[in-house]
Amino acid sequence: EMAGCAIRVLMRGDTMTNGYWIKSEGGACAVNFHGIPGKKFQIEDAFIAECADSINSSMDILPGSQARLTFNLGATDYYSLDGTETNQWTDSTNYPIDSTKTYVISYLVRSVAPFGNPCKWQETQPSSAIGSYFIPLASAPTDLDLVDPTWSDRGDVISTNAVFGVESLYTLYPTNGFYTSGIYDTTMALPEEGRRCRGVAQAHEVDLRARRNNGAVRMKVRTANNSDMSDAPAWSNLTSLVGPFNPDWASLETVFGVDMERYVQFQAELVADDTCEFTPLLKDVTITWPGATTLVDISATLTKGPDYGIFTLTVDNEDLKSGMIIDLEIYRDILGMKGMRRVTSGLTAEVEPRNTGR
Repeated sequence: EMAGCAIRVLMRGDTMTNGYWIKSEGGACAVNFHGIPGKKFQIEDAFIAECADSINSSMDILPGSQARLTFNLGATDYYSLDGTETNQWTDSTNYPIDSTKTYVISYLVRSVAPFGNPCKWQETQPSSAIGSYFIPLASAPTDLDLVDPTWSDRGDVISTNAVFGVESLYTLYPTNGFYTSGIYDTTMALPEEGRRCRGVAQAHEVDLRARRNNGAVRMKVRTANNSDMSDAPAWSNLTSLVGPFNPDWASLETVFGVDMERYVQFQAELVADDTCEFTPLLKDVTITWPGATTLVDISATLTKGPDYGIFTLTVDNEDLKSGMIIDLEIYRDILGMKGMRRVTSGLTAEVEPRNTGR
């Protein structure tokens, strides 16, 4: 029975002793509270904050790092679990999560019995590790105590190897991420003017384009004379173009502000929407680089990922041939006593072409 207690639960990050509980990073989060089946559990107020100590377990929080946790789409009143409903997620909170940091979930339990029954788990790695701190009912804690950064100055805080009420912390998508392409050789030491770029930065048809009109894809392109791009400008010095910008063609010179050199590379920044619940999806990027006409054009860029990796190689836009049969017949018409007579000679051969990729 934890009625009337102010509780702080540690969510230990990678750098914390006995940490590694936070598996992912994200731009927002939600907390799952869990009550005892068949008993009541009521939360009057709740906050998330960063732990003041990044290495050792601490009951103190970093000043100014608190964010209020709400239920029912921002309602400010308490939330109650009646025993038949034993767990409840908070609303998504615009609070970034870093897996190297430790976070503290602070909440106040309703002081009236029998509403003080959060579920309890014992720490196991190791069993002596501190899981929670709490101010008991006898000290009559309030929501002001939840946001008080320094509990270590008090003499009434109790530490325990139990975790009270907080079952899990859920992180959403990161606020942004970068994809940097490989380096492409245009084979043109002195490229012609007028290069153009078309980036097909398509939003996901369901999750972003149809349901959310937020998020963005920002594109940068750079070129260089050296194959390792050592003479290319830094990405931070280049102008971004916000997609989607297909089907309009964007001039590399005027929009991206780059000179035309032999080697080319692009970088895409994918920005999640304001809630970090949806992200854009980069489908493909096309950069045209007109070159000299050649007898035959063989080229391919092979990229593999966790959910793709099927590719084809063509020669002059024709699929590769796995083999062919050649029927050859030679004939000659010879004048004889009874007129013209055709003499033939035939040959059948099976040939493995040189463009099989083997």
